[in-house]
Amino acid sequence: MTEIRTIQTMQTDAVAPAAYARRFDAVLAYIDANLDGDLSVDVLSRIAHFSKFHFSTPPSQGSK
Repeated sequence: MTEIRTIQTMQTDAVAPAAYARRFDAVLAYIDANLDGDLSVDVLSRIAHFSKFHFSTPPSQGSK
C-alpha cells in the first residue's frame, strides 16, 4: 500500500506545476481582458478552479 501511494504521489507532483501554471495563466488572461470588470477573489478563484482559501493563501516557502 505504501509503495502504491509513493508512485501516485510522484505522478501527482510531476503534473502539479504544469497544472498550476495553466490555471494561473487562465487567471492572468482573464485579468488582462477584464481590467474594468470584477477581479474579486471569488471570480478569480472560479477561473483558476481553486477554492477562495487556496487561491488567496500565499504559497509555502517549503522546509529549509
